Formats: sequence, structure tokens, C-alpha cells
Amino acid sequence: MKKSIIKPTWKILYTITVVLFTIACNYNKEIKEPEFFMIERSSSKNGFFERFVIVNPPKDTTELKLLIEQYNINTIPIDTFKKYKIINRSFYRETDLLTRDYKRFEPYPNEDKLGWYERIYYKNQDLVRHHDDLIMQTMYDRLKDNSILYSYCFNYEDYLLNMQEIVIDIDTLYLEGVRF
Repeated sequence: MKKSIIKPTWKILYTITVVLFTIACNYNKEIKEPEFFMIERSSSKNGFFERFVIVNPPKDTTELKLLIEQYNINTIPIDTFKKYKIINRSFYRETDLLTRDYKRFEPYPNEDKLGWYERIYYKNQDLVRHHDDLIMQTMYDRLKDNSILYSYCFNYEDYLLNMQEIVIDIDTLYLEGVRF
């Protein structure tokens, strides 16, 4: 009798192991890397302002900060830091309403996601309505000695009240990489 009880137990454990392994493998396939999409750019004589939507941003602020700082280093050439006094970048998470296809003052492409109030008053896309989707703001301000005042924050309230600031040297920024 003991033999018959042991054999089915091993079969059940084997089956459960295979099922859990299959679920784990498929779960990892669904995790996608973050992607950046520029949705707006404006410039002036002193600098430029860019806004991005990030698809699949990390939830951890430390990972988010490293990801965005690495993206900034990879996409802003050192000559650009020397040419412009101010470089300002805003990063938003992609949502049902704020998508990678954002176009200011155009109608929302998926109006069915709007609530009744938004359907009446906010028919057109505008970043003013997406403060809650702002996940990080970075600003680079070149000082007179060619160092950079690097400022960053993670949400709209921090942007208004207390941004983190660090002074960095332009030339060593690219030699040392991202380690603010």
C-alpha cells in the first residue's frame, strides 16, 4: 500500500513543478524593457525643453533615476551642454490618455477612456492635465565656470517645492558616466 501512495505523490509534485516552471517562463516574457518617446520639443536661444513618455517605467525611484540619467547621457551630446545654457526634460509615464502618440491640442485618440467631466471640459490633449503622470523632471543649467547645476525631482510637488541639486563638471560627466 505504501508504494502506491508514494508514486502518485511524485507524479503530482512533478506535474506541479512543470506547471510552475511554465508559468514562470511565460511571466518573464511579458516583462518589457522601458522605451522613451519624445512627445514635445521647444527651444529658445538659451536652451531647449523636451517632454517624453516612458513605456514600462520602473516603479523604484532609484532605478528610474539611473535609467533616465543614463538616457540623458546617451542622448545629449557634450557639445549640446556647451552650446545651451538650459536643458530641461520632463518624463511622463504612458497611460491610456497620455500615449506615445500625444499631440498637444488634438482630440484624445481614445475618448472612451475620458470620464464624463473630461468629455465636457477637456476634449483636447494638454500636458497641464497630466501632472499625476509626471515621474521625473531633469534640468541642466550651465554656470559661468562651465560646470552644470543638475536638478531633478520625481513629481510635480517636488518640482514646485524642493528639487535635488548637484553641481557637476561637464567634461568628467561623460568620462565617469552616470554617478550623480
